[in-house]
Amino acid sequence: MRIIAGDYRGRKLIPPRDQSVTRPMTDRVKQSLFDRLAAHGFFDDEPEQPIHVVDLFAGTGSLGLEALSRGADFCTFIEQDRDAADRLEQNLDALDARRYARVLRSDALNPSWLLRLDQTPISMVLMDPPYRMVEEAAGFDRFAPLLAELRPRLAEVACVMLRTPKDVTPPSFDHFRGPGVHVFGTTQLNFYLAD
Repeated sequence: MRIIAGDYRGRKLIPPRDQSVTRPMTDRVKQSLFDRLAAHGFFDDEPEQPIHVVDLFAGTGSLGLEALSRGADFCTFIEQDRDAADRLEQNLDALDARRYARVLRSDALNPSWLLRLDQTPISMVLMDPPYRMVEEAAGFDRFAPLLAELRPRLAEVACVMLRTPKDVTPPSFDHFRGPGVHVFGTTQLNFYLAD
């Protein structure tokens, strides 16, 4: 695992111990993800607004750290698994990125973690849940209440990315446009823009 672009480009990350708990995204898919976000106006040389990221189901932090490397101002990482969160903290230390980040050891689907954030609008939400949560349509029922709680906290221009297996039909969510669906091998990236 490594950072593929930006200030930390080429820096190696401590991977998850158990990939049945966390599934690192390949470099190819990660590059495509951030290309899509750039196409939506994020990571411009002169952004119109600060970029505050929430990395849900953060694992060891690969997505949020990539966002910081590419110019995000701050990232809040939400991770419940103790070992993954410990490794995420080590990655932050290795990159000297603590001042740009906060790790909340919490259940990503329980919106109580929102109470621990400051009032800065969130520009980007990266959701990379375990596949078992999104392999069936019923699993998406757990995401709708979370996105409803998140919506008032989002910036005027905001994007949510939800990673699923490619054969899953992604849902629509109230107050979001999309999804814009992009398939890469066995992975599907679903993009929602705040309405």
